[in-house]
Amino acid sequence: MSIPFIYPPGSDMTEEVEPCLGYITPICLDEEPYEATVDFDGFSYHLIFGRQINGHFLCVPNWHIGAEISASYEDILWNSDSIRRSGASDSVALMLAQCLYELNSYIDDKPLSDNYVAHICALIQGGRTRGT
Repeated sequence: MSIPFIYPPGSDMTEEVEPCLGYITPICLDEEPYEATVDFDGFSYHLIFGRQINGHFLCVPNWHIGAEISASYEDILWNSDSIRRSGASDSVALMLAQCLYELNSYIDDKPLSDNYVAHICALIQGGRTRGT
């Protein structure tokens, strides 16, 4: 499964940038550390991110990028600034922060719902539930 995204995300950029299509390919989003690859503008970025004892982090080992990031993967401003301070260019930092934003909705770290628990119980008992 690849998740398409367009960079830059809006038209409020201060410089003229031609929008480009990129793809995020999740590797592991069901437990930390999370992993995904991003293919954008002819380059590939391997993202490893999650929690550590002092907060949240993002590593992009194939680009020698490592940064503390916000506890909210949706905080594009904070995360892009932190990634930029780790040595990434402004445009790469913003693109990576946008990818974290996009990935947030796919991360499965929410508490199990009653429907999910009922679904698993039905599967264990050999029954079928809606959507299976």
